[in-house]
Amino acid sequence: MFLKKVKNLKYWDSFLRKDSRFDGNVFTPQEIEKVYRPRDGLLFSKKTIRKELKGVREVDFWTTFTPDQIDVNISDKHIEKYFDDTLEKLAQNGVSQIRLDVAGYISKKPGTDCFLIPEAYQYIEEFSKKAKVKDIDVLVELHYHHEKILDVAERVKNYAYVYDFQLPPLILDGIFRGDAQNIENWLKIRPEKTYTVLDTHDGIGIIDSEDLLGNQSLPEEKKKEQDITRREQLIRKIHENTKGNSEKASGGNANNLDLYQVNTTFYDALGRDDGAYLLARAIQFFTPGIPQVYYTGLLTGENDVDILRYTQEGRDVNRHWYSKKEISQALEKQVVKDQLELIEFRNNHPAFDGSVFNYSLIDNHTLKFNWTNREHHAILIADLKKKNYKIEYSNDGKKYNVWFIFYFKSFSFPYSAKFLWCGGSLKFFDFWCFIAHQYPSVSPAISKA
Repeated sequence: MFLKKVKNLKYWDSFLRKDSRFDGNVFTPQEIEKVYRPRDGLLFSKKTIRKELKGVREVDFWTTFTPDQIDVNISDKHIEKYFDDTLEKLAQNGVSQIRLDVAGYISKKPGTDCFLIPEAYQYIEEFSKKAKVKDIDVLVELHYHHEKILDVAERVKNYAYVYDFQLPPLILDGIFRGDAQNIENWLKIRPEKTYTVLDTHDGIGIIDSEDLLGNQSLPEEKKKEQDITRREQLIRKIHENTKGNSEKASGGNANNLDLYQVNTTFYDALGRDDGAYLLARAIQFFTPGIPQVYYTGLLTGENDVDILRYTQEGRDVNRHWYSKKEISQALEKQVVKDQLELIEFRNNHPAFDGSVFNYSLIDNHTLKFNWTNREHHAILIADLKKKNYKIEYSNDGKKYNVWFIFYFKSFSFPYSAKFLWCGGSLKFFDFWCFIAHQYPSVSPAISKA
């Protein structure tokens, strides 16, 4: 009687349940075992349905991530209408871009791992097309093997962006080993329309770097062996640099089923080395794409073991709750000021606007990035072995806020930092819970060509 009643409810089939039907099939225990999930805990969570209904009121709902996040059935007409209506409302309110979060989990099908299956590719593409018609670009969020990301990027290149989650572990590995070759190899094949990051509200992707860390010139078998070894070395080095705090916050210690990411701030991953951190940020900003700067990254945040201890959620180690006083103190740090200078330069120099990009490997440890736009140019020479860099650029008479050759040769300038916003966007930068600041323009002290 209970099931008969609930099945007549308007939105009963809008949410996935243990007994949900797909293509006339029912998920069996064996099929459920195949489902890929990043988190520990049960795949299904019991929920109570309408107290006024008689009989058994507990139903097992599909919860991929947490018990309070019920998966929706994207094939349901009500869900489709809800998404369409939401897109329309966003467009009417001037939204130009939205993020399609954890997009690989959006489709479910018996006999598969229910992650980035063909139906998911199709849905991402169709949803991105719908959004584009309304002048909304979609940012597809996916952590997975780079070949899968390349496939998605190719399918949606006219409608959407993808994250370049491969870049952060490659930069870390390159700095740790003093070797720029794998970054250069990635530049050859990476998608065109991307958002670049060093860190996010999550950890540093490990699954994203699979098959990218080994020497690409080696035979396939040897390359894979070396890739596994280097990934293990990368993880150990991060744990060492964080004094073991990233290990406490990652993998099984953080309620994850596998080590698909290392939970730490990027600043701590580099052992709080200011020079190496600015080098990493410079590489990110000169790599094609829209740079995204996470607020803990902007403020060179350190791992918060107190929050980790309090919440028992590994990712929270990278989510420090800043007070106004702490923000003010962070803004006085030279490395933060230098980072803001880089942001101003990347955002304002005309070489990055509608420009031509090329790169070259000067030697095994040195990369050259070159942006040109008519008479304007901006060049980054990044030495991963020495952990330093220099920037050369054309001067069109304007004063840009970039002035360092190497971090330890930087100069001090007067600042009057003021909050502009928390959230929103700049010309070339997407800020997700970010903070921007205003300060006087200074004459560039780096070499001009």
